[in-house]
Amino acid sequence: MLSTTEIFNRLNKHFNEEAARAIVFAITDAYSSLAEKLTDFERLATKDEVNELRDAIKQLTEAQSKTEERLN
Repeated sequence: MLSTTEIFNRLNKHFNEEAARAIVFAITDAYSSLAEKLTDFERLATKDEVNELRDAIKQLTEAQSKTEERLN
């Protein structure tokens, strides 16, 4: 991402200083919010990971059932 100074300088060519600063703040706030959401999204399990977990639980359940049958 461009630095806030670079963004401001580009905007200041077309807008007055106050407007350019307001736009820079809006852009940086939106970027920060998006980066935070992306970090949260990256923490979510993928479909493949959920499927692997489901399969592992199924295998453990089957193994537990076999163990219980042998002990009874």
